[in-house]
Amino acid sequence: MDFSKHTEAVKTAAAVLAFLVLVGIGALISPTAIDIDRFFRPAVQAVFSGIDPYQVEGFFSPPWLIPFLTPLLLPDSLGRGLFLALTILVTVWALRCLEADLLPAALFLTTPFWVIEMMSGNVDWLPLLGISLPLPMGLPLMLLKPQFAIGVIFFRLWQTWKEGQGRGVVRAVWPTVLVMGISFLIYPHWLQSLTGAMSPAAQAYGLRFFPWSVPIGFFALIYSVREGRIKAAYPVGVLVSPHVSPYTWNVLLLSLLHNRFYMIVAWALSWLFWIGLILVYGGVL
Repeated sequence: MDFSKHTEAVKTAAAVLAFLVLVGIGALISPTAIDIDRFFRPAVQAVFSGIDPYQVEGFFSPPWLIPFLTPLLLPDSLGRGLFLALTILVTVWALRCLEADLLPAALFLTTPFWVIEMMSGNVDWLPLLGISLPLPMGLPLMLLKPQFAIGVIFFRLWQTWKEGQGRGVVRAVWPTVLVMGISFLIYPHWLQSLTGAMSPAAQAYGLRFFPWSVPIGFFALIYSVREGRIKAAYPVGVLVSPHVSPYTWNVLLLSLLHNRFYMIVAWALSWLFWIGLILVYGGVL
């Protein structure tokens, strides 16, 4: 008897069961998710109702985010649970693709920044996935949240240019150009909606040091390109962007994934920082 087929079947069944359990847990522990409830679910519901999603106040994301929001068409708790399960699984998968060991991956997932990312239902896990993928597939995902991945985008485009000159860059960017072109055909005004991210209401939820951090960001980008060190490119986005959500700062930890000691220190400092904010402001940002 060939037990290998049975073993694979058991593994598949266990993976499916674990995913369903994760969805159920997510539905139970995520009774509300501010970004899902206020922005993402209304936007995807608008699309499937034939309404412009950019009529939803606070929805500023590129149109190619919409397909990733379709789980939110499910009933409220189930949709949130599935979205949380996908966030966790994709994050773990992306970190493993970046060759992170179990401990650094666990620490990344349990910083206060990423906990809030998961509980609020935001989508920083998609640019994280983009970072872990080949550039032609990853670039559209990274552009969903440039403040998360803009440094990596510039670094990898420069590396692609060095390796393949213009032809390599064309091969890397044409899927993104196609996606953006289709987006403009369907929603020609979508780029204008990005100005809403700079509104006082949107900025009130930010955690940024712009413009004082911009020179540091440019220095990090130049250093990463000159030295060929992608780790130095990870912080660039949060340093040069005028709109940065608290959970986006978790991108800094990508530079430490392969150093357990520094990862533990950074994890501890992130919690001390967050507890300090709670004590000062009397609540979570």
